[in-house]
Amino acid sequence: MLNAYIFQPLGVGTATMCVVMLSLLFIALLFMRHFFTVYRPVGNFDLRHKVVLTFDDGPNAHSDTTRRLLNVLKKHNVTAHHCVVGQYARDHPDLVRLIASQGHLLANHGFSHRSPITAWGGSIRQDYQQGTAAILTALNNPAARVSHIRPAYAILTPAIRKYAASVEQKILPFTISLDDFNHGPSGKDRVLKRLLAIIRKDNGGVVVLHEGRHHPDESKVAHLRNDPSSGYNRSWIPEAVDELITELKTEGFEFTTLK
Repeated sequence: MLNAYIFQPLGVGTATMCVVMLSLLFIALLFMRHFFTVYRPVGNFDLRHKVVLTFDDGPNAHSDTTRRLLNVLKKHNVTAHHCVVGQYARDHPDLVRLIASQGHLLANHGFSHRSPITAWGGSIRQDYQQGTAAILTALNNPAARVSHIRPAYAILTPAIRKYAASVEQKILPFTISLDDFNHGPSGKDRVLKRLLAIIRKDNGGVVVLHEGRHHPDESKVAHLRNDPSSGYNRSWIPEAVDELITELKTEGFEFTTLK
């Protein structure tokens, strides 16, 4: 056993070995949490009583979700980050232009929302290049630029870091991410209650919500888009954001963006 070959010759007992191994595992997990994900502790930001809203997997034309969300943000005069999937930008360029025209910030969420873990570096670079190209094509504005990248599944690999640096795009982090993508309209109140509790506890933060939910084969989830219990039904997001902003503004929270 490993203990016999490594620890026993050093005079280290089994209990001590377990403590050492668990400590090393804990350090490794902390390293992975901070280096290989875009999650960052709230202490990394000066966001005292401030909230940044970010929306992944859009734009979403189903149930007019993105348009209704934009109406909510306009109503409250709140600017947000919209993390756009290139495939959806290609299919709904009018929504991408609408997002930009209302002053929101566009982030590249990859073209196909593929996991960085299962793809080699060159293919990831190509996917994010296609993602940016799809957004810029939709905007049809030579002066436009995409300032941020939000890696799919929040997985930040060295290949994505290298690509982002090469095109001068910042990595868009977050401090608060719930499993809102697993909930349909029937779960709205539960998600909202949890989200409000965390924001209050942290006194602000960078929030992730999903205005869409990507699947590589739409035919397999199309029947779930209207299911009130399915996470593929995102129609409840605009209403939830309206309630979230209203509640937090009454408590003095300010809404801002990351530059």
